[in-house]
Order: sequence, then C-alpha cells, then structure tokens
Amino acid sequence: MELIFRAADVSVLSSTSWFGEGISNSIIESMACGTPVIATDSPGTREVITSGENGHIIECGDDQGLAGKIIELHKNPQKIEDLSQNARKHIEEKFSINQLIETFCQIVQRCSD
Repeated sequence: MELIFRAADVSVLSSTSWFGEGISNSIIESMACGTPVIATDSPGTREVITSGENGHIIECGDDQGLAGKIIELHKNPQKIEDLSQNARKHIEEKFSINQLIETFCQIVQRCSD
C-alpha cells in the first residue's frame, strides 16, 4: 500500500453518516506517506485531519463537495505539496510509535494513581 499511497496525489475516504469512522488506519497510513486525504466528517477523522491544513474534511453525502476538492487540488499542485508536508509532519508528531507509547504510559499512570 505504501507504494500506492506515495504514487497518489490524494487519498479519499468516503463513509456514510450512519456508519462513520473511528480513527482510520488508511488515513494515518496515507498521511504518513505524505499523501493528503479528503475524508468525510466523523469524530475520528477530526482527530487526524485539520481541514485545509493537512487534508480536507467534507460532510457525509456531499458528492459535489468531494468532487470539487479533488478538482481544486488537481489544479493546484502547490497546495497538494503543502498539504502533503503538513500531513506527514502531523503524523510524525502525533502518531509515531514513540508518541503512542508515551500516551499509553500516561494513561496507565493516571489509572494507577
């Protein structure tokens, strides 16, 4: 999958409003490869994507909004590059193995206090 993510300009994750998403591995994996994501809105998605900064969040069922974002990015390679750099940096800062271990240790410590 890494090769596919790296070859893509953007990734899209479109979920239905009745299903929603937690924190999607496909979003994290895509962003870790430097591929910005356009995804439908859900609490888990909002934990990973800051719309307009490291990807885009659209409303569930907004097919026109999704198509518009894809076209907008296709026409603006510099915006893709900016989102790409921000996406990778965000994942490195918030979802690296070291960060996840540190967060887990903090949770364990709070539970044992």
